[in-house]
Amino acid sequence: MPRMSQNNQHISDLLPAYINGKLDAASAERARIHLETCEACRHELAAWEAVSGAAQLASTSGPAPSPMLMNAVWAKIDAQEKAVASHKSIRRLALHLGLVFSRQIPLIHKSIWIASILVNVLMCVLVFLGHAGARHNLNSVAAVMAFLTTIAAAAGVAFIYQAEHDAGYEIILSTPTSIRIVMICRMVLVVGYNLALAAVTSAIIAITLGGTVWDFMHIWLGPMILLASISLTISVVFGSVVSVVVALFLEILQAIITSFARTTPFVHFLHANLLQTTPTALFIALLLIVFAVYYAPRQPRLSNS
Repeated sequence: MPRMSQNNQHISDLLPAYINGKLDAASAERARIHLETCEACRHELAAWEAVSGAAQLASTSGPAPSPMLMNAVWAKIDAQEKAVASHKSIRRLALHLGLVFSRQIPLIHKSIWIASILVNVLMCVLVFLGHAGARHNLNSVAAVMAFLTTIAAAAGVAFIYQAEHDAGYEIILSTPTSIRIVMICRMVLVVGYNLALAAVTSAIIAITLGGTVWDFMHIWLGPMILLASISLTISVVFGSVVSVVVALFLEILQAIITSFARTTPFVHFLHANLLQTTPTALFIALLLIVFAVYYAPRQPRLSNS
């Protein structure tokens, strides 16, 4: 608590405390006595009293905001801060996923990319060599294309998982990135790559033989996604070699079913709902992908050891 000096000098430094009643009783009494005899200090005291009065008037002239209004203001401020934090978190996650996605391209075995290109080039060569006959039998051309491109996609997916086929397997285990995220990225890369190549091939064939691109795409699009999801699931559970064998068997079975679809009602129903581009086929493919991602084992992280 401020105390008054014992000498007779001016008490300017004590006046704010004197006005606010912060001096002890003895110092306050001495200040009062000093003010009776010191005109300069009295003038300064008057100035301090004017400032104090103006401050009190300003604080009491307007009504204080209600607690409800203040709560609403603070809630809005908190919401804005959370929105900014959420936006930064989403952006950080998107950048991370984009980085993981792009880093999978060099880690996937080159033979997967090369095989898909060769299959589509072979398809174009076959079409151009049999140009005259193929023009009159577009369904056969589409069936052959569906067989080759679907097998290429399924075989590629079969080798995106398993340590013996993954050049970057130890790198994956040494990072905190989930192996499930890596699997999804590779699945999207390989299937998307095969879809793009097959779409280009379909466009070339459509221009050469006539018809629309969709005339060819709807025959292989659904089966490719479905067989790729089956291949991924089997490779996770039983291994890559088993996955390729099963995919080849299913594709041969599809060709047989397609040949009998016109004469047998049940076979026609199966062909129309599972072996073409239908919501049923795509839904089953999605379920299989979810199962494969869920089943993928949580490998111990070398970074945590």
